[in-house]
Amino acid sequence: MHRGSAVAIGLAGLLMTCGVVAVSPADAATQNAQTLLTSLPVSPEHVGGYDRSLFKHWIRQNGCTTRQVVLIREAIGGRVNDCTMVDARWYSAYDGVTTTNARTFDIDHEVPLKETWDSGAWRWTPERRTAFANDLGYVNSLIAVSAS
Repeated sequence: MHRGSAVAIGLAGLLMTCGVVAVSPADAATQNAQTLLTSLPVSPEHVGGYDRSLFKHWIRQNGCTTRQVVLIREAIGGRVNDCTMVDARWYSAYDGVTTTNARTFDIDHEVPLKETWDSGAWRWTPERRTAFANDLGYVNSLIAVSAS
């Protein structure tokens, strides 16, 4: 065995004994993510009491309702006329449906309101539930999809 190989093996053993393990940056990131995930507290979901009306949605924001803002944001072509899209079309990522009639599309929450309720929104104030139901801060929080 080469002296260099023996030194490398010895150093690796020493590092492992001391709790220091040489890993690649990608492995370190994976280990950090796993450590963070396993450290998160997990509670049983709350069951019962959900009512969609507890999440006031489609409030006015900047002059338009949240629904109108999402439809404007996701419109393909067209123009805005008093918070309504004219000569536009929409594409539903869920089923590939395209429409020119916005009334045939729903605005869907990326995290369903029922899941939100069960995961802790039952403890939120009505104001916080309203803010969540109308969140425009993350582009995928609310998306236009076919009603079918």
